[in-house]
Amino acid sequence: MSTPLAGALRRYAMSAPVELQHEIQGTMAGLLIELTQESARISQLQPGTYAAGDSITVQTPCGRKLPALVHSTFGGRANVRFAEALHLPELAQLLDANRSQAALA
Repeated sequence: MSTPLAGALRRYAMSAPVELQHEIQGTMAGLLIELTQESARISQLQPGTYAAGDSITVQTPCGRKLPALVHSTFGGRANVRFAEALHLPELAQLLDANRSQAALA
């Protein structure tokens, strides 16, 4: 038996460099370490750079810009929720790009 929320609940491990764009903080680099259809976890951030409620844009290595809201931060990591959930083909494309980069390394 499947549930309609199954895709949203799946978390995928990643290791992809991203850029975070913020109106006040400017552009900063981070590492996308976890991805779901609705959210992401980003590490390697300067502690205190972002706060819960900050509106940012996550730019992926393939150039996709994903508007998001910072949900929480802790120890140089941030949990963000995308403004719009990723469609399954978009999620698959990001996962495939990450796998391709890992295979080249």
